[in-house]
Amino acid sequence: MGIRTLLWAGFFFGTCIAAFANPIWGLIGYIGHYTVGPESQWWALPVNSLGLRYSFTLAGCTAIGIFLHRMKSTFRGGLLHNQQKLILVFLGIVWMTTLISPETVGRYTSVDHPSVKLTKVVIFCFMLCHVATTLKDFNRVLMILVIGAFVLGQKAYEMPRSAFIGGRLEGVGGPDFAESNFFAAFLVGVLPIIGVQFFRATGYVKLVCLVSGVFVTNAIVLARSRGAFLALAATAIVAVFYAPKHLRNKIYLGLILAAIGAFRLADEQFLERMTTIFVSAEDRDSSSDMRLEAWKAGLRMVQNHPLGIGTGNWYQQIPRYAPDLGGLDSHSTYVKLLAEQGFLGAIVFGSILLSAFFTLRRVRRRAINLPPELSMDFQMLSLGLTLSMVGFFLCCGLITLLYMEALWWFLVLPICLERTLDHSEQKWLEEHQANRQGNSSRMGNHKGEHSQSFHEATV
Repeated sequence: MGIRTLLWAGFFFGTCIAAFANPIWGLIGYIGHYTVGPESQWWALPVNSLGLRYSFTLAGCTAIGIFLHRMKSTFRGGLLHNQQKLILVFLGIVWMTTLISPETVGRYTSVDHPSVKLTKVVIFCFMLCHVATTLKDFNRVLMILVIGAFVLGQKAYEMPRSAFIGGRLEGVGGPDFAESNFFAAFLVGVLPIIGVQFFRATGYVKLVCLVSGVFVTNAIVLARSRGAFLALAATAIVAVFYAPKHLRNKIYLGLILAAIGAFRLADEQFLERMTTIFVSAEDRDSSSDMRLEAWKAGLRMVQNHPLGIGTGNWYQQIPRYAPDLGGLDSHSTYVKLLAEQGFLGAIVFGSILLSAFFTLRRVRRRAINLPPELSMDFQMLSLGLTLSMVGFFLCCGLITLLYMEALWWFLVLPICLERTLDHSEQKWLEEHQANRQGNSSRMGNHKGEHSQSFHEATV
């Protein structure tokens, strides 16, 4: 049995068992499994032969761990954050459009229907919001994303030429990353987290973040996704203007280093494909033209069906609106959202997205009142997640990611960060109050000793 097989077996079974003691380890195992996608890796075959459903097993162990530790909640407020309530409303709309629309045919025979998949994703996301609520556990979640992205980047570096289709790297990582655009979008979302963790970390962890950043940047180049390239460029611009003044020097340094690294890694094929973004209508390639036609067809769908054509029904409806585009994806999360869930679903999803950004802004403002070191930590984390969401959801404009699990992770991580802030704030206030009581007690003892000494002296 090879070393990679042993490492994966140890990671999987170790996180399953550790989830009973601390549910965060079950979540870390789940995220690690999702990112790496061991089912498609040769080194995981001996473990795959056991017939285990990795994600189901890890989620089950996590749920048991949460039940066992149900009395140890570390966050204030109600069980559900307002944003979680909006997510439940959106899930209800997904199921409503599924039930009132024609049955989905010929697409989801071997995998879960999007409504079923999204239900499972929401359950996991709610567990994440319930568990990753301390600074230590939240940091663990971020680091498994950093390490998972490094593994993806390292695998992309090792892939043979046969893995490149039309000059683009395909089939790296879990099932959600089977297509290069999805793969690149996920890495775009993780890259700002890697940058923030690099600035926050010390010692070998800083080195891990640096190496991960290099491999992830190289993997994005190999994916040759124009949507990812535009999203990264826009994220860099947002970082320059959105970063707090006292963090801008670090942000500028990070962007300069990232730009130098990306330029060094970019090859001729990457540069050639990116130049096609800025061409005239006459010089557009067929891919761009078909994308525009798909968007127009999607808008016609929502005109005819304001409540949506039904979750998962895009592929069976597109030939009716654009016969030449049969089997073609929408190439836009927002177009598919409008077409399948209608105006109501789009409004609720937009509310979820805005709520996530407002939550991060609220964290950033509240963090100012904390001690300097802790305040800096939360402001950096808020900035990192904001940039991750900007990059990822800009990718959504050109890539269909509505039913991609990672999309919903990025939406609920702000909830985790706010609950982490609640916990840190409460802990700091308790320590501050204890210190004040301790000082008052010492002052009282000192006064008592002084009075006794004065009495003895007068006697």
